[in-house]
Amino acid sequence: MKKILLSLIFVTVFPSASVYAAGKVYYASPAGAGDGSSYEKPCSFTSGINKISSGDTLYLLGGQYDLSTRVNVGKGKSGTSSKRTVIAGYPGEKAILDYRKQPYGSEVSGTNNIGLCLSEGGVYFHLKDFTIRYAGKNGLLNYASYCIVENLEVYGCGDSGIQHKTGGGNTIKNCDSHHNFDYKNGGMESPNYGENADGFADKQYENSEPNTYIGCRSWANGDDGWDFFQRVGNTVMENCICYDNGPKEYDMYDHPRYEVDKEWFDQFTEQELTSYPCYGNGNGFKLGGKNTEHNVTLVNCLAVANPSKGFDQNNNAGTMKIYNCTAYKNNRDYGFSNKSYGSLIIRNCISYRSESSNALSCKSVDAKNNTWNLGITCSDADFVGLDVTEAIAARNEDGSLPETSLLHLSSGSRLIDAGIDCGYPYEGMAPDLGCYESSFSSGVTTEEKEERDVRVVVDRSSVRVLGAEESVRMQLYSISGQCIADVHGDRLSTASVSTGRYIVRVIGAQGQVIVTQKILVN
Repeated sequence: MKKILLSLIFVTVFPSASVYAAGKVYYASPAGAGDGSSYEKPCSFTSGINKISSGDTLYLLGGQYDLSTRVNVGKGKSGTSSKRTVIAGYPGEKAILDYRKQPYGSEVSGTNNIGLCLSEGGVYFHLKDFTIRYAGKNGLLNYASYCIVENLEVYGCGDSGIQHKTGGGNTIKNCDSHHNFDYKNGGMESPNYGENADGFADKQYENSEPNTYIGCRSWANGDDGWDFFQRVGNTVMENCICYDNGPKEYDMYDHPRYEVDKEWFDQFTEQELTSYPCYGNGNGFKLGGKNTEHNVTLVNCLAVANPSKGFDQNNNAGTMKIYNCTAYKNNRDYGFSNKSYGSLIIRNCISYRSESSNALSCKSVDAKNNTWNLGITCSDADFVGLDVTEAIAARNEDGSLPETSLLHLSSGSRLIDAGIDCGYPYEGMAPDLGCYESSFSSGVTTEEKEERDVRVVVDRSSVRVLGAEESVRMQLYSISGQCIADVHGDRLSTASVSTGRYIVRVIGAQGQVIVTQKILVN
């Protein structure tokens, strides 16, 4: 394969504003008492939920919405594939659904103290750009299918932040779930605090359509980052991060839920609240449980400083594909030890500073071009940065993951171009190892005659191919490997592309890669 030379092109693109499909538009605000028909006459949040019908949009104006009971979005409000029902923060404003006054868990008879719930049988909802915090149980519980959950932050809840139960075909993109902690689990007699509060819980059900997680992060949750316990079906995860889940203790002194749980918290001294114990599992990506078959693919994912395992089989009997992932400073970076169940395919992965030896001994293991297969001993010099707190750096304005130095490869690292092609875009002679593809060369070149003079050019609203002697296909990828667009033809529109670096790949009629080139949209 010839060495591909990359050039950096600067171009100004004016992305179009986010526009939802036509339907009625309503507006809600924290103190809203109007009819919701305009920005100037907002209604309350619950009134807005009652008003919307299929294909409508409810904008949440900025501010804190004080809520104490579960809010259900019924299946009768479902959208369609061409006209989703949308609940979104108003552009440029920060809407917060605050449930600190909601009772804990299921303590009140006949209730289940969820924050926001998409009801069973619902389809084609789009939730975007708002925060849910301090719910008595789950912040968001989703029973629906074919939904988009985007740019949500969920934290401080009394159980898993975001949970899926039934349904499928959902896309969860650029969401953060953190500091969720079931602080009363087991009670005073049999305390098991933290045992059930995951960042993302997608467990104990079966679906036919896969859920897809893109660019999501989970940190400092009581139990695991992602928990797929007893999950049957399929899941895809791309560019997701787990950091420090299952910490040994929390500081619960003066917690926002003190007022509603005063009787509980007053059983402890100030010192005990400051060092409140957590007994959660402490895994990053927990991929199964109870020998059910969960088929999961992880690409460009990162597990950092989790007290137990970074990537955990947990008795999953399905097929687990792990491509270009990185594990760093977990108690055990990779834990796949059930010899009776599960098929593991793992490629191009990094393990560095694992506190315990990795276990790669499930029923079937196909491991190639990982640091341990290649006999590469990593060192700090292989990486641009090792500050683990960068895993939770502030997101970009559009909700995408920030550019950091954490575990990006340094120039000259032996991990560059050391992988094998798994079907995802890369630069250079071969894929790098780990979750971040570098722009550096390994220094290895091959001599191969250039067959044609094909060029990629960029104008104000598109990327075009010049000089192609055959029909072509164009693909646009993020630097982290997410496919943004895939079109047949010699022109690809960038009108709705956010600012950032991208990789353009041009593919010929026979499936051969003709050109791979980097561009910068700003």
